[in-house]
Amino acid sequence: MSDAQPGRQRDNRARWFALLAVPLVLLGALAPVVFPPPCSVTRSAHARIEPGMTRAGVEAILGGPPGDYRTLPVESYMGSGGGVSWDIWQGDEGESWVSFEGGVVRTQMFQQATPMHVGPLERLLWRLDRFKARWLP
Repeated sequence: MSDAQPGRQRDNRARWFALLAVPLVLLGALAPVVFPPPCSVTRSAHARIEPGMTRAGVEAILGGPPGDYRTLPVESYMGSGGGVSWDIWQGDEGESWVSFEGGVVRTQMFQQATPMHVGPLERLLWRLDRFKARWLP
C-alpha cells in the first residue's frame, strides 16, 4: 500500500500543475488583447511629420507602415482623397493621411476620430475580433 502513495502524489502534482498552467497560458495569450500597447498613431505624432520627410521617417514616427493601429473602437472619417494618393494610418485619436511624391512627404493631414462609448465586454469582443482577423485570416 505504501508503494501506491508516491504514484498518487505524482498524479496529484501533475493535476495541480495543469490546473495552474492552463489558466496562466491562456492569460498570457490574451494579455495583448486585454491590455494592448498604446496606439502610436496620435495627433501629436502626426504633428511631427513635415514635408520632405522620407517614408521611413514617417513610419518611424507612426509605428510602422500604413495600416490600422486602433486599440479602441472609434468612428472614423473615411472621405475621398480629393484626387490625391494617400497612405493612411488609423489610430485611436484619428487617421493620419500622408501623400508621398518622389519618396518624400508632399502633404499630410489628420482626421479626428470620435470614440465609440462601449462597455468593457463590447471592447473585449471588438479586440478579440480584430485579433482573430489579424492573426487567423
